[in-house]
Amino acid sequence: MIYFIGTSEKIKIGYAVNSLNRLNEMKRDNPENLILYLSLPGTRIDENHFHQKFLQYHIRNEWFENRDILKKFIDEQNSMPIQISKIKRKKHSTKLGLLRTYEGYSLQMIADKLGIKPPSIWERELKFEEDLISIKSLKEYCNVLNYDVEINFKKRIL
Repeated sequence: MIYFIGTSEKIKIGYAVNSLNRLNEMKRDNPENLILYLSLPGTRIDENHFHQKFLQYHIRNEWFENRDILKKFIDEQNSMPIQISKIKRKKHSTKLGLLRTYEGYSLQMIADKLGIKPPSIWERELKFEEDLISIKSLKEYCNVLNYDVEINFKKRIL
């Protein structure tokens, strides 16, 4: 994952297997209130691409000024809707489970935030796959991941 972690003034663009774990590691070593602004799938090569892309804002090492084009890029990425139907599944995974993993959450982390047991989270993910999840449950789940749920109704033409 490529992470964009920082403050209102500066952003660290780096690579980690899990962006949330990296945020927690960085918080232990940094007196400032760090925020995970963005997490994108990618490799160390992609990380280097972003370093080059935002070179004009480079401070030192992997730190960049949080302004102008970099700030706009983060805002644009965060405002893009994710289409769960376009997420490719691996064997024995669900679309919501992939979204959860993509955002760096475990079943236990979601369960703790919702005050329920991990098997209930897995049930919700399976119900979503089968179009059986309630709108309320889906909204609660997605709220933990910092996603909004938009539901559109269209009249079918018969």
